[in-house]
Amino acid sequence: MTAAERDDALIARLRLGVPEELRSLTSWLCWRKVARAGSKKFDKIPYYSNGVKRHGEQGSDADRKGLVTFDAAIAQIDAGGFDGVGVAM
Repeated sequence: MTAAERDDALIARLRLGVPEELRSLTSWLCWRKVARAGSKKFDKIPYYSNGVKRHGEQGSDADRKGLVTFDAAIAQIDAGGFDGVGVAM
């Protein structure tokens, strides 16, 4: 399976699994997998959809300005560079 096919499959699963009520929220961000040293596990590092690593006080005005809709976050997976999406609570 190619990376594009993997991304297409992920996007299809996300579209089916995320309720419409959550999709419409402007509370979405992207994440990248980062391997843990000496382990088979990885961390999910949150990023804003513009590629900037999430920083500062979570929930602040500046933080909320970086969050996007579900469709905008999914578009970034489709464009490449991210491994998944998440909701900021």
